[in-house]
Amino acid sequence: MNIRTQSLKLLLAIISILNWLVWERASTLAQLPPAIINQSYSLKVAEGDRVIFTPPAAKESRGKPPNTVNGSNRGCGVNENLVALVPIIEPNSEEKPLWGLTTKERPTFWVYISNSPGSIISGKFSLRRWNSENHAEITVYESELTLTNTPGIISFTLPATAPPLEINQWYYFYFFINVECPQNLTPKKLSVQRLIRREEPNTDLKTQLQAATLLQQAILYGKNGFWYDMLKALAELKRTEPKNQQWREVLRSSGLEKIASEPIVDCCTPPN
Repeated sequence: MNIRTQSLKLLLAIISILNWLVWERASTLAQLPPAIINQSYSLKVAEGDRVIFTPPAAKESRGKPPNTVNGSNRGCGVNENLVALVPIIEPNSEEKPLWGLTTKERPTFWVYISNSPGSIISGKFSLRRWNSENHAEITVYESELTLTNTPGIISFTLPATAPPLEINQWYYFYFFINVECPQNLTPKKLSVQRLIRREEPNTDLKTQLQAATLLQQAILYGKNGFWYDMLKALAELKRTEPKNQQWREVLRSSGLEKIASEPIVDCCTPPN
């Protein structure tokens, strides 16, 4: 009888200790910021991982992207004056639309300009919504650009005064520059046109991004096919860690090897 009583007391003591440990663990987690709690199970990338862009899988809801045109990106006898940083998913197909995805209401756009400021007369950025019913482009925002630090890769972030990108909507964006040619040749108007589409990230990706470093953000955006957001994170990483080569490696692997080593230069502030 005494042995049974002692065993029961020991079992009750063990249960009491286990309950206390569970309560203590819950209390500790409750005091931690959400980002630290999520980091223990949500982040699926490590700092040593490489940034690899995975083209987004086809989605029936996305439909077929509208066509893009190459524009006039040659002037004054010099090749590749204007190159938009958009992945060339199928480099052997000239008719393949060149487009990318973003999660942002007001994303950042990138373009390489080989002209020096002295030869640039003016520059402009234009954003146009694609109306699939009428097969027409509707201008939603335009801004003149002052280009003072080219040649190089410039970025333009859609300002707060511009309408936000609608979810699941295709947009065309354009960069235009007027350049002065030597030897009294007629000035050239150069342009490049590409596509962008905003899509909502899934809940799992949102959770992972909340606790991610810049490198982890770039990896996550790249894995999920969000080209413009990946580039923005990589550019920030390049600015804070100049020796980091992942910006260059991603451009090379995305069909943009000819401009992968070009510098990122300051630009552009829309006029007030």
